[in-house]
Amino acid sequence: MLVVPGFGTSDAATVVLRDYLTASGFDVHTWNLGINRGPRADVMRRLSLRVRALARRTRQRVRIVGWSLGGLMARVVAGRLPRQVGRIVTLGSPLTADPDSSHLSRLYDWLGGTPLQTRTMKDMLRDGARAPVTSIFSRSDGVVAWEASADAPGPCRYLEVDASHLSLIIDPQVLDLVAREVAR
Repeated sequence: MLVVPGFGTSDAATVVLRDYLTASGFDVHTWNLGINRGPRADVMRRLSLRVRALARRTRQRVRIVGWSLGGLMARVVAGRLPRQVGRIVTLGSPLTADPDSSHLSRLYDWLGGTPLQTRTMKDMLRDGARAPVTSIFSRSDGVVAWEASADAPGPCRYLEVDASHLSLIIDPQVLDLVAREVAR
């Protein structure tokens, strides 16, 4: 299993989530790509290579858990690599990529992320919409509008929790739900 951190964070942010999944019996791997600066072409290529390498090494389809923008990126990779990716679980992820869906959109644009309205991003969304996903969201997220997580195109299973955006990766009840969904 691969865990992809949210925008502006690194593997350090997901340590509680990864430790919980490891304790639940999963073979968990970090994304190992530094700070997540969004779905830039080079990052998406490297993330795809990471998924291919894990699938080859484990001889299994890779399950991916993605937090926030990391979930959108995970779904895009899954859409592009359906033979290498198994289950996808996202946490507070803006799966619609609507630029108004996150309070971080302006910061993302300022830092030079791939603009969410470009043809490249629309192509990524189309690729991602092919991949089935479990979207865990909260109406009290506070960072990502819940509608962006609960109204995604393509095959989705939606599960609502009561948690803030930051607590989605540390709340014991959410962690238990993630482990159950990944095991499905």
